[in-house]
Amino acid sequence: MGYCVDGIYDDKTRNLTEPVLCEIANSLSTVTKALTYITPHISFLCVLINLFHFTILTRKSMRNTSINIIMAAAAFCDIFSFIEMLMRIYVNVQMLIYACYGEDSYSRLAVDIAFEIVKKTAQRASTWLILMIAFIRALVIRYPMSSRIEKLTTPKVAFIIISAVVIISIPFSLLNYNDIQFMEYIATTKCFPNGTMKILMVFGRKVATYNAITAIVTNDIPCVLFPILSLLLVIEIRKADKNQKRLTAPTNAQDFQRITRLVLYNTLIFFATLLPLGITRGLLYFPRGLVWSVAREIESIAATILTVNTTTHCIIYLLMSSQYRGTAKQTFLCGFDIQAIENT
Repeated sequence: MGYCVDGIYDDKTRNLTEPVLCEIANSLSTVTKALTYITPHISFLCVLINLFHFTILTRKSMRNTSINIIMAAAAFCDIFSFIEMLMRIYVNVQMLIYACYGEDSYSRLAVDIAFEIVKKTAQRASTWLILMIAFIRALVIRYPMSSRIEKLTTPKVAFIIISAVVIISIPFSLLNYNDIQFMEYIATTKCFPNGTMKILMVFGRKVATYNAITAIVTNDIPCVLFPILSLLLVIEIRKADKNQKRLTAPTNAQDFQRITRLVLYNTLIFFATLLPLGITRGLLYFPRGLVWSVAREIESIAATILTVNTTTHCIIYLLMSSQYRGTAKQTFLCGFDIQAIENT
């Protein structure tokens, strides 16, 4: 859409910053329109990469630590967060084949709401699962000799954490639909020239409050905790570089540091992509105007970047984990040894 069209904004609201904000909003709008066309393709690619990531992390050789299991759960959540987008692609394809496909009905609205709930729950759970990985790793390197902290690295604890995060995430996804009404009206369409029933969802006044609560839990709190945990990881990595060799064998020390850095890089990248989204969604609760419009456009771009970010976990694992690379090779070679095949 175009911003600052004559008649949209009152002359009383004009100031020296308005021309700049108008230009920014229009430029960002051009970018978001372009992203609208490529986002479905990006989402499909992200699903494939996360499916690959989930497949490798769930192999028996990778299920020996809570970090890998929680990361697998995060990849699974990322896959489910794209369900709504994949459903939208399916609907668009069906509309190309059947011109009258997709007329409103209560059953279709129920399906749309269900997919939206699954999407929001998966996105929120993925964020907090990555946060829990960083939290666990920070505790492990901070208290390397503690038997209680060591239990946090066991697979049993991972399943408890995953279940708790998902269960807690679901109610926040249901909040928006706690104050909703459906309005029916008759409209004429090409498929139904004599008129057909249309259904409109109307959200109540409480929705703004529910959205604010959801944004705080989904974006704001993680945006505060991610840099804190990142800083703790950096500090502990430096300390561990000095004294880790006294605690473990050299090989184990290298593996210990490699896992810690892997978690740190995942945390930093996730924070870098989540921060713009958290800031812009916070600005959306201010009164509508040019600042709101700019924030809205930035939010759309940041959401796309966050979508792409779901693939970086797999890339980081491939670059930093020899165990991950070895498991990937064995998985796609059906367990055959490459060197054994070459020697024969």
